[in-house]
Amino acid sequence: MYRYIFVKLIYLDKRNYLCEIDQDIDLNKYEKVVIERDKCEEAGEVRSDIFETEERKESICKFIRILNKEDEKNLCDNVGLEKKALEICKTKVEKYGLNMNLILSHYSLDRKKLTFYFTSDSRVDFRNLVKDLASTFKTRIELWQIGPRDEVKIVGGLGDCGRELCCSRFLSDFKTITLEMARKQSLNVNPNKISGICGRLKCCLYYELPIYEELENSYPSIDEEVEVEDKKGKVFSISPFKGTVFIEFQDGMQKEYKLEEIKRLK
Repeated sequence: MYRYIFVKLIYLDKRNYLCEIDQDIDLNKYEKVVIERDKCEEAGEVRSDIFETEERKESICKFIRILNKEDEKNLCDNVGLEKKALEICKTKVEKYGLNMNLILSHYSLDRKKLTFYFTSDSRVDFRNLVKDLASTFKTRIELWQIGPRDEVKIVGGLGDCGRELCCSRFLSDFKTITLEMARKQSLNVNPNKISGICGRLKCCLYYELPIYEELENSYPSIDEEVEVEDKKGKVFSISPFKGTVFIEFQDGMQKEYKLEEIKRLK
């Protein structure tokens, strides 16, 4: 039998990584642990109960130990070191005249790797910058160019709903969001109305879409000709959660009806 848990990194990454553990290890959900990922130690949180399987799975990370007081101290120390590293990197970016907007720096728990995250409107040749940073910090350096959504995910903030942004709180990956999703939900397709802080269409447009898709077969489509109260009209909008349909008649008048009151002509 092989034993596994899912671990989420404490910083930045919201994905859950599969991690194999030994037979004599007992871990509780939400317990803080240290794992090895990409040849570096990282702090993480157990996100599942231990589960067993007869088939061996390919683990992306390796369990090292339960987070101890020394690890907690290193985490706190890393926060200060990351701020200093970011400022040093900014001066070097200016030195090389690179079109980069530095967002964040992150040390692995064991400080074997220092990663810088940045945004840019174009591709950046940062080879000389990496060499300079490696010489300065005496550790492995990685630079990651991220998009607007990733930037907001890292920086965080509040959405129009008044709650913490979904991307910062729990989203592990980004779905493709389109205007068609808004149309199916009878929303105003003005991008300024349905865009998030990142400038892209809001991720929450994806959440209720399956319900609308399930209900749309029961409702007439927009502009479909229907009959109600012995008069013909066209569907102006639908409200699946209310169970109603707005009909626009030839004289321009609009009126809301229950779905069962409408006769579809198709």
